[in-house]
Amino acid sequence: MAAYTKQDVLDALLDPVLYKINIIFDTVVINGMGFGFVRSQIAAGNIEVVQGSSSANAYYNTGDDTLTTQDGPSPAPYWKKSLLIHECVHAMFDLYKYTTTGLTNELLCYITQVAYEIMSDARYKYSLDSSLAAGSNDAKWNKFWVDIETYVRGLGYDYTTNGGVVIVKDDAAFKGLRTQINGLNIYQHLTNTTNYSSDGICHQVYKTPWGTNVRLETSCP
Repeated sequence: MAAYTKQDVLDALLDPVLYKINIIFDTVVINGMGFGFVRSQIAAGNIEVVQGSSSANAYYNTGDDTLTTQDGPSPAPYWKKSLLIHECVHAMFDLYKYTTTGLTNELLCYITQVAYEIMSDARYKYSLDSSLAAGSNDAKWNKFWVDIETYVRGLGYDYTTNGGVVIVKDDAAFKGLRTQINGLNIYQHLTNTTNYSSDGICHQVYKTPWGTNVRLETSCP
């Protein structure tokens, strides 16, 4: 297997399931139009797609506007596309210059990711695994996936969902999931007081007089 390419990300962003997502939180909207905006920035090369080496993790870097993909089978199954979509939500926030805390940013990406997964496969279901050592990273992740699935289904998302506006509130349930994220091994460095920087897409591809393309840092629109 190889890491997913720019074309794989572009293809994932054409999935019609994404156009059933319409999440409103605070002043930001996560929907098909936003994914279309991100896709156009990737297609133009302003957001650069970099092939990574991890099978489990992908990343979006707001500083240099790059999306690093994970590896997996091609064509990407929905559970692999969902991670690319998670990172594209980060890119959407960057494009919109929507600044919130790191934990809130991550939670909104996970809510979108799980909504996409639930609507992609009627069999999608997480269950608690009692065989995992209590307090271990695996046990914490297992509990998080179970709890966020319950939360997202509570928002009205399931396999038969055809769309509609979903308002996510910064309520007790949201705060509880945010605390869970902070307890996960890769997110313990985040806080709910430090903002996740979203400064816009600050790179642009230009065509040189010689017909080649060059990606340069520019003022953020």
